Amino acid sequence: TLKNRANTTDIVKEANALEKIGGQLADLDSKTAKANDLQGGVVVKKADGALKKARIQDGFIITSANNMEIKNLDDLKNIIKGNEGRTIYVEGIYPGFIETYRYPIKIEN
Repeated sequence: TLKNRANTTDIVKEANALEKIGGQLADLDSKTAKANDLQGGVVVKKADGALKKARIQDGFIITSANNMEIKNLDDLKNIIKGNEGRTIYVEGIYPGFIETYRYPIKIEN
């Protein structure tokens, strides 16, 4: 009998790239982008999983990951897919603040 990592015989569904970091994410809307002088990004609607462990708060706008510009969810997915089992570093802003923040996020296999 084959068993999964949880030591059960339940069927294991492969998590998509964004599920590996947790939380609810969305493409940055044009109004918020313009108000913050951004070309694009990904908004953390609700931090959970690896995002929460990294202490990222709701509302954070991811603008880069591993020094690669992030304009939308597809850009972020591509970074995550190439870094399973590693730590990526995301940078971004909180709307209304001028500082850039950097967080390490461990990507699960």
